[in-house]
Amino acid sequence: MSPLAALLSAFILLIVGVTALSFIISHLEIFLGLVCLILLLWVLFYVFFILKNRTANVKRLEGLLLQYGESSPTEQYAYFTLRGQYDARIRSLELQLMHCVVTQSVTPHLPVLRRKKGQLVYLGEYGEEVSARWIKELRSFLHNVIFPLDSLEHDVGKFEMSPIYVEFSNISNSYVLEYWINYLDGIIQVEAPSIPQTNERMMSGHEYEFHVAKLIRDLSWIATVTPGSGDHGADIIAERASVRIAVQCKLYSSTVGNKSVQEAYSAKDFYDCQHACVISNALYTPAAKQAAAKLKVDLLHHDDLVNYLTRLSNA
Repeated sequence: MSPLAALLSAFILLIVGVTALSFIISHLEIFLGLVCLILLLWVLFYVFFILKNRTANVKRLEGLLLQYGESSPTEQYAYFTLRGQYDARIRSLELQLMHCVVTQSVTPHLPVLRRKKGQLVYLGEYGEEVSARWIKELRSFLHNVIFPLDSLEHDVGKFEMSPIYVEFSNISNSYVLEYWINYLDGIIQVEAPSIPQTNERMMSGHEYEFHVAKLIRDLSWIATVTPGSGDHGADIIAERASVRIAVQCKLYSSTVGNKSVQEAYSAKDFYDCQHACVISNALYTPAAKQAAAKLKVDLLHHDDLVNYLTRLSNA
């Protein structure tokens, strides 16, 4: 722009500014009244629409939490005039609601998770807690069982549409995955603070057989421990009424293979039993599970005895 054009533009702006200022001064009362009216309309809009909507959103989330039996700290809704405070409150409530949904999804699996934590967490040679296998189990559980969560319908749409769900359901993010691993581990620790629950790690194999036999007797069954040698694949014969079970016991620090399944299956016929099972403190290999399904041999943890024997008693 040339100096002459710049000077001309500045002169025109000056003339417009002076004219506008003169108009405002000469009509000051009208101008102030118009400004006050605009401000009043904005305040009314803010109070009756924005604050009302924010308060309704918060109360709705608090109501959903009450459906899960959860309460939340009471907030003064007047504080929601600040956008930062409102956003923080919504985020807190939605994360608490997501905790409830995750907890509801986990609850049916807690007995198995408690047992697996007892199996996979142990003290190392220096007294440190070794939990790498347990963390791997939780990671697999989150990927295969928990996520994606079941939808949560309410009057503003699906819970999956909320920003907090989008963020905290992305377990491909290492931070989010670690967050839920710690959360699940905390739930299971609350449910089972004394893991491991038994001292089977200190037992010998033969002592474990007597331990399992005692558990069976405590459930009003007869349990006979077979001789240590020549047992033909059965460590215990459990009886009640006309039901006989050939029991193979395995106290392992690693997974139990299909050899134990074959031994229990052979013992069932030898001892004239209707059922056969393997009872262990450990997990079972895929090959063992496949063989057990084919041979109709039940694979149990000793914590499963109550449900297992109850089912056979009522059959």
